[in-house]
Formats: sequence, structure tokens, C-alpha cells
Amino acid sequence: MKDDAMMRSGRQAFWDTLEAIYWWPWNTLIAWIVLPVYYLYQATLAFLFTSVVIYEAESDIGGVWSRVNSTSSLQLNSVLYRFHPTIVWSCGYPHRDEIVGQITALWRRYHLQSSTRLNTKVEKVPRHRLSTPPSEGGHGRWVINDGEDGVFDAVVVAIGTCGTPKMSEIPGQDRFGGTVLHSSHLDDAELEGKKVVIIGSGASGVEAAELCVAKKAKQAVVLARDDKWPLSVIPEFMIRFFHYRDLKDLSPPKKGLFEGTPIVNDEFLKHIRQGLVSYKRGDTLDITPQGVKLNQRERGTNPGDKGTEIVETADVLGSIVMATGFKRPSVDMLPSDLFPDEGDRKYSRPNLYLQNFAVEDWSILLTNASYMDAIGTVGNWHIGLYARVLMVFLLEPDARPSPRGMKLWVDLLNWLKVKAFGAGDKSGLAFFTYTELVIWIVTFHLFNIHRLPWLPFVLFGWGVKPGHEQRGNAARVLK
Repeated sequence: MKDDAMMRSGRQAFWDTLEAIYWWPWNTLIAWIVLPVYYLYQATLAFLFTSVVIYEAESDIGGVWSRVNSTSSLQLNSVLYRFHPTIVWSCGYPHRDEIVGQITALWRRYHLQSSTRLNTKVEKVPRHRLSTPPSEGGHGRWVINDGEDGVFDAVVVAIGTCGTPKMSEIPGQDRFGGTVLHSSHLDDAELEGKKVVIIGSGASGVEAAELCVAKKAKQAVVLARDDKWPLSVIPEFMIRFFHYRDLKDLSPPKKGLFEGTPIVNDEFLKHIRQGLVSYKRGDTLDITPQGVKLNQRERGTNPGDKGTEIVETADVLGSIVMATGFKRPSVDMLPSDLFPDEGDRKYSRPNLYLQNFAVEDWSILLTNASYMDAIGTVGNWHIGLYARVLMVFLLEPDARPSPRGMKLWVDLLNWLKVKAFGAGDKSGLAFFTYTELVIWIVTFHLFNIHRLPWLPFVLFGWGVKPGHEQRGNAARVLK
């Protein structure tokens, strides 16, 4: 039995670590966060955890932020990206180095270095023999790779949506006389005085265009497959009138604001007005020795529609920038039976319980790894909300959802959003707003009376402290 001083020290270390988990940002995160099932110390019985093990495939922490240009910055105001109370940003839109620096400082503050396995790719997550059936109120126990770190009670998949850079296979790339680069590799590119063609008009394309302007490129030409909205809370016609003004032909004529992730930028249109950036709508056909062959289309047409074939030239020593984003990380290391395919009902990403829990076992939480499109804050409240929901499931067996109940929730959401669900393979969970997410979390408590006492804890982190009452719950859970 540990003495009182050791108990207090253990409790403090545990709660410091748990606080770090609650607030960690998704798109700066490591590959995995794993919560062990060991219960060697009474100080940790309140939540059944003794430590946190972090698996990171790269040689350093920072996630996608460590792999982008030094000029890359937040696209949301940093007020909405304050992922921990100790974070103080120097400006509204901090750049990469400041973001990675804040992550590293937080990582060191909670002494997570010894719990982090750098250069460790998660290849498999098999079930352990201690697993109990989720349909009977149990849950899986898991091992990572060969099980060197032991058996784990839950797994948080925090790999986000940005993996390795995605380079589109466009015919003729080897014929171009200049340089073909990915938009995340522009730090060392010599762009001053050159004409640059940017393939893609999403967040990566807009950021690449801004970087071209900052590097004094002669002109940046953005080739867009379709038009996108800037982030706003006002009706589309008002966005056209007040934001686009003389450039309203660049706004989507049919697609609504709430049908895809908007672009958060108020400088892009100014660069177009100044003639520093040119915007052309069409389909990229191939790359020629002079530049990019494009099927240029009129406003209101769809990708693939008939247009006019042109060649958008770049300087002989200029650059073609592939602003084609990043590949979505795979979750193939997880057992495939976690994501069943039942005829016309598919329960793979994004069709998950509360959009983040595997429907066959709630002990697998895919925080932001199932995200596709949304309007909302990034790296803010929902990470803590989902983490605390997972804690409730571990602490309170009667609050746990069954696989049948989780599938029913997915089916209900898709039925309620029937106009979104059924458009090809489109799911009603493929796009959501932050208001929807909060509604999910709140109503989740109303469908099970045993969850109601946990509502203040899930929403605000209130009401749960290490102590004898929680130890009683822990002992009950471990039976």
C-alpha cells in the first residue's frame, strides 16, 4: 500500500495527464492516444488508468503542422484554437512554428516524453483475450502491434484527416520544363518574378496563392474544379453582395454554404482584385511543356461538363503547384468487423456513433478521424467532450451503448438528414455543424437515465474528483 504522500503525487500526475488529453488539438496530434487498463495504484482507480501511451509514426510531435510550410497559419482566429488554458497566442493567426512550439511546450509540461513512442507506426490493434462482448455491456481490450506496452482498455484514434501529401497523377508531369511541387513544400521554392500555376482552390490552394504573393511571384493562377464559399454566418446572397461584390461570379451559384467545408480567408479576393492572383474554373486535363491544359468552364457548370480547352502557361523556370491536399489516413490497422457493411447500411466512416465511436465497440474512439466536411471550430471543445464521454462509458457500465443502439443512432441521423443521405454514397453524417454536434452530445444523455448524472462532467468537466466514491464505481467496473 502506498503512503499518503505517494498517493497524492500519483493522483496529481494522473490528473495533469488527463487534462492534457482533454485539450489536445486534433490536427496537431500524434498518431494514437491509448489508455491502459492497468490499475496498479489506488490513485488511478477513479478512472481505471495508470498511464497514457502515445504512438507517433514520425520522429517528432506536431502532426500535420510539423509537415507544412513555415508560413502556414491558422485559418480560424486563434481564439477558437485555444486548446488548453495555458495557451496564449501572439496574434490572431499564428504560423506553424508558434503552433508546434505551443504543442511541444504542453507535451513537456505534462512530462509526456516518456509516454511517447516516436517513430512507431501502429500496424495492428488486435483484441486481447480479456475482451468482453459489447452486446452484453462489456467492451474490447486491445494490444498495439506486438503488445509490448501491455493490454489497453480503450483506444483513441487521433490521426485526423491529413496524412501524406496527395500528388494527383496528371499526365505529362515529366514534360514540364519547370518544377512541380506540392503546396506543402514551398518554403525553399524560388518564386520571385515567376508565374505560378496552382492546381486546386481549397484551403491548400488559397494558402499557396497567398505564399506566392508573399514571395513576390509575378502572378499566381488558381485552377478551380468548383467554387467554394468563405466561412460566414450570413445568408449566401449577402455574402455575394458584401464579400464578393464585383467578383460575385466566383461564388457558387447552386451549392449552399452548408453543403461543404467553406474556405476561411478574407485576403484571397483582395489579391484577385489587385491582379496578383488569377482565378480560372475548369478541369485539369494534362500538363504540357508550357504549363497546364485546362477544360475551362462557365460559372454554374459541373466538373466534366463541356467547356473550352486552353493551356495555362507557366514560365519556363516557373512552378506548377499541386494544391491537392493530403491523403486521408487509413484505419485498416483496426479490426474490420468494427465497421460492418449490412447491405445498404454501411457503418464505416463517417457513419459512426456520435460520428466518432465505432458502432461495434464504443472503446474505439476516432476523434476527428471520421470527419469529412463541417462548419465549426477546430481543436476546441469537442475533443474534451468526446474524451469525457469515453470516460463515462469506462466508469459507468449502465451508461454504455450497445452495438444495436449505436447503429440505430446512425440510421436515425441519416433518416433525419435524408436529403443528404442517399446522394450517391453520401451520408447524412458527411457534413455537420457545430450546433449539431452539441445537440448530439446533449441528447445522448436523455436516452439513458444513467447518463444524466454525468452531464455536468461531460459538458464542463465538473463533478468528478479522485476519491472513495469513484473507487467504488471502479471496483464495480472491474468485476
